[in-house]
Amino acid sequence: MLKRLQQDHKNISVLLNILAKQSQQLVLAEPVNFRIMMDVIEYMLAYSEHSHHPVEDIVYRYYSDNTPQAELSDRMLSQHKALTESTESLHQILQQVLNDQPVTTELLQTELEQFIRQQRSHMQYEEEIVFPMLREHISEQGWEAVADLCQEMLIHDPLFSDKVSVECHRLRAMVSESGSE
Repeated sequence: MLKRLQQDHKNISVLLNILAKQSQQLVLAEPVNFRIMMDVIEYMLAYSEHSHHPVEDIVYRYYSDNTPQAELSDRMLSQHKALTESTESLHQILQQVLNDQPVTTELLQTELEQFIRQQRSHMQYEEEIVFPMLREHISEQGWEAVADLCQEMLIHDPLFSDKVSVECHRLRAMVSESGSE
């Protein structure tokens, strides 16, 4: 389970790099692919918010419930809530852009940079603090129990698996072009 979560982080990092490139182009007043930006955010809403983060939450709750004096606070859970809000906010702004509604470049740039920063900071926290703690305190039997608890939340990754969903073909092509698969 932990390997899957770490692979998800690698995949999300690829997408954040694509967004960062688009953000840089926005700053330089170069052409920006708003549709690709929206594809990334829609992927984050569909996969990260409905599978990746809920699975992390289940693993964390298992750790908290089964580890005497669990050393982690609820920081991860509160970050997930903030990330959802940030993702939804950026989605709304990009929807306005794609619908030719007025959005200032400054607003889009600010939201985009905040989103990228939040995501990277959150993944760094998990990779450096949370995952090592989980690895240390959850036994092999515990991971089996966690896997059983997570079955309902585990969905097929529509972008980074062998079976790319129709909605993700354009984004998969961008990922392939970036050479970061």
